[in-house]
Amino acid sequence: MTVDYWGEAPAAQPVIVAALKAGLTAVGDPAHVGSKAPRNTSDPSAPRIRIQRIGGGEESFAIDAPLLLIECWDPSEAEAERRANRVIRILKESAGRRFAGGYIHRWQLISGPVNNLDPDTSSERFQLTGVLALAIE
Repeated sequence: MTVDYWGEAPAAQPVIVAALKAGLTAVGDPAHVGSKAPRNTSDPSAPRIRIQRIGGGEESFAIDAPLLLIECWDPSEAEAERRANRVIRILKESAGRRFAGGYIHRWQLISGPVNNLDPDTSSERFQLTGVLALAIE
């Protein structure tokens, strides 16, 4: 017996990190973007965004739909909120494009942005969750 192999989903975190880096660079936002928030920098309150896959799975044989948590830090509460809204806009505009080897079908906001003070830093933090639909190739 043989099994048809239809491909696999790309790792979601590198795709979304690449999409956000491109979008933030285009609008001049200096925030660090990654799957880990740098805490050992000389400026722990520096603007940053952390991406984490917290769930989700295959939506169909052709689409992976990871659930993502996105956290946006900034010393300014207003800028942390603006950054979270900027992330939403960038991800919506990333649909139909390829980043880090992954094709983004769509972004769906699930919740947020929500003000969620970070007790470990002096920075303000807004977070949101959403589903990023990626092509299985």
